[in-house]
Amino acid sequence: MTPIESPEYNPLRDALMKQAMARIGSTTPLEGYEAGGIQTINRNAELQRQLLNNSLTARGLSTSPVAGVAETNLDTGRMEEISRFQNSLPLLQRELQNQDWQQGLQLFGQRRTGTETVNPGSAVGSGLTSAAGLLAYLYGSGAFGGGGSGKGGTGLPASGGLLGGANPPSAFGLG
Repeated sequence: MTPIESPEYNPLRDALMKQAMARIGSTTPLEGYEAGGIQTINRNAELQRQLLNNSLTARGLSTSPVAGVAETNLDTGRMEEISRFQNSLPLLQRELQNQDWQQGLQLFGQRRTGTETVNPGSAVGSGLTSAAGLLAYLYGSGAFGGGGSGKGGTGLPASGGLLGGANPPSAFGLG
């Protein structure tokens, strides 16, 4: 079996494969994503700091050593969160690359193909099934001087018709 691809799809296939290969061969820049993520972490930490300061002030603890410890804990938590976020970036990069590969493989698998069976011993071998179908159609439409009755059976004339006296099934090794 030899796969056959419809030639009218070749330009589209080539353009899509070129785009897929370019994506597979490159990495998605994450610098903007990283900067935005750190900015969000810092903004959230600042909001937490304001809530902490308001809470400590309301209790009269804003100048006590407790306030210093609470702010240190807040900063430590912020730095840990930034570190976790930055450590996750290589994994995200790998996930994006895997998605590119999956899309490329999916695209490749969706192309329209068929198969062709070639009998190496006969030049007509690959067309035999098509020839048999054509003969059946021609016979059914009365092209051989018979048929067209829809009664089934061969009913083919022993001589005459389009094949010059040959019985179509035996002429093609079908009878």
